[in-house]
Amino acid sequence: TNIYGNQLTVVKSGDLRTSHSSAAYYGEVKSYVGWPRVLSGATNQKLYASWWFKPSQLANNGGSNKFIRVWDRSDGTATRISLTQMHMTYSGTSGNSHTSWGTTQPDANRWNRFEFYVDSGSNSITATLNGKVVQNVNDFRKSNTSEGLSVAQIGFDPSEGNRYPN
Repeated sequence: TNIYGNQLTVVKSGDLRTSHSSAAYYGEVKSYVGWPRVLSGATNQKLYASWWFKPSQLANNGGSNKFIRVWDRSDGTATRISLTQMHMTYSGTSGNSHTSWGTTQPDANRWNRFEFYVDSGSNSITATLNGKVVQNVNDFRKSNTSEGLSVAQIGFDPSEGNRYPN
């Protein structure tokens, strides 16, 4: 366990979303998949991520509960983007953090599809949940660093984990 929780584990039985699925990631409370090796050393200025998420309860029991974090430096000292159940925060060139308020509430006990797209060339970030745009900003500025955008964490990271028992 680290400050972001436990890494997700692979399960090959149970509720795998469809009959064609052979495995899924599973986690309880604070669980995540972090920094993909394939993006280490990359210089990409765009990032698209799509994933399915089935929470056992709503993510509205308090705190700022992250679903995805996008950074360009693995230590988090440059570009930082976080999508939570109540807002999206983002910072880059100026170091100042911006907040875009809006509800991102996946349904409990149901598979929900997230999509997240960052394009530093057009200064935009778009997040969708089950096909509906939940965040759309056009004032994002990536940090002035050659490191490309990467998923720092994807999963569920509640700031008050004791409110989410499973």
